Amino acid sequence: MSSSFTSETTPVADPAVSGRFTTVLSGDWNAPVYPHGGVTTALAVRAMQQEFEQPLRSVHTLFVSAVAPGPVTVDVTVLRRGRTMSQAVATLTTETGTGLIATAAFGDDRPGFEFTELDLPDVAPPDRCRSFDEISHAAGLEISPLWRRLDGRRAGEDASRESTPPSEQVFWYRFRQPPRDEQDMLDPAALLVLADTMAAAVGERLRGETRRWLSPSVEMTVRLFEPVHGEWILSRVRAHRSGHGYVSLENELWDPETGALVAHGTQLAFYSFPS
Repeated sequence: MSSSFTSETTPVADPAVSGRFTTVLSGDWNAPVYPHGGVTTALAVRAMQQEFEQPLRSVHTLFVSAVAPGPVTVDVTVLRRGRTMSQAVATLTTETGTGLIATAAFGDDRPGFEFTELDLPDVAPPDRCRSFDEISHAAGLEISPLWRRLDGRRAGEDASRESTPPSEQVFWYRFRQPPRDEQDMLDPAALLVLADTMAAAVGERLRGETRRWLSPSVEMTVRLFEPVHGEWILSRVRAHRSGHGYVSLENELWDPETGALVAHGTQLAFYSFPS
């Protein structure tokens, strides 16, 4: 079975312009109105990946404006092509202007030290957790196109009875059509989609808030550490600080099959209050 993520994020090289790639974004990954920021970042990264054989190590994305479904262009500039580490920048544009700018570092394995100061969350397995489909149906809400492509399940304890719920939550995620390579490893760029789910920590804290609010991304940085072997990814999101109309967030992504922290993301978002 082909992966919808792969087809959505595979740009085609423009033979007339060096470093230019084009594609057409569908609405299949909308969240809910525009394509998900992790998907558009992955598109930029997959364009940059065509320039290097080294594994992706880190990507920083500055979200400039909303990227609507339709034609997009990605222009890649190689900043450095090294023997063991390389860097590039990609600018994604639409018919209305710049959508995002992403910088990425690619690098081979190097000698060093190994330790992890974070702990794998101890939660119930996914088959014992409520799915987003079930939660949305119970609330009478229509699920966005993104969650028809991803399977999400709430893994943390229900803090609804607490007077002030913590700005932290744990979720299980998997791709309904996982994009895997010949070694059955998950496409590293797919982790960018799961990383861009940090606003759930804000929603956890703001239970009972009657105003409708959104938290569009200003910027996001994701660091990738290990290949993903398992089907499910465990995500722990936290909000560090909210004030002046902005919120700082982080996301740990774990592969429970190996117990490894596979990626870590941080993000700055702002608040929007649709009328």
